[in-house]
Amino acid sequence: MTRITAIFILLTLLLFQCIFCNEAKSILPAGTKIINQGIIEYKDAGGNNYSSTTPLVIISIRQIYSATIEGDRSLLGRADREVGFYHQLKNTGNGLDLYCVTVANNENDNGDFSDIKVINDFNNNGAFDSDEPVIASLSLENNNNLNLNADQVANLLVIARIPSNASRQKIVLKK
Repeated sequence: MTRITAIFILLTLLLFQCIFCNEAKSILPAGTKIINQGIIEYKDAGGNNYSSTTPLVIISIRQIYSATIEGDRSLLGRADREVGFYHQLKNTGNGLDLYCVTVANNENDNGDFSDIKVINDFNNNGAFDSDEPVIASLSLENNNNLNLNADQVANLLVIARIPSNASRQKIVLKK
């Protein structure tokens, strides 16, 4: 390996370290291309000037899949009444991602909710408005999916009816 090649490799590694190792910077979007090419200028023993370019180095940023959702929620509710649990789902990755939302009424738990549904609360008011879609429920045969771009947030409202025979207790919804 020549000294010039070694210097080029070292400079390339330093460039990538600056780009990727600084966690304070935002994540680069998926599909972003980073292109690097060096130009080497030198003189020979006779004083003649020369210039040479290195091959292009192209790196394509791959998709990072990541999401966050708040933890468990709990609240008090009355028998045979609806309760609503609010969550925010955020795509913390670097590109468009598809989220499949489903609901289930688990057996052998501490209560059976009825009419469970998940609403995409577009206006973030905590209420089920007529223009907001039900994205998952026990009665939907095919639950809807959510497409979220990088850093996009979906405000989810989970609504369920407490059983009519429920005693006064804290209701806990687990993700």
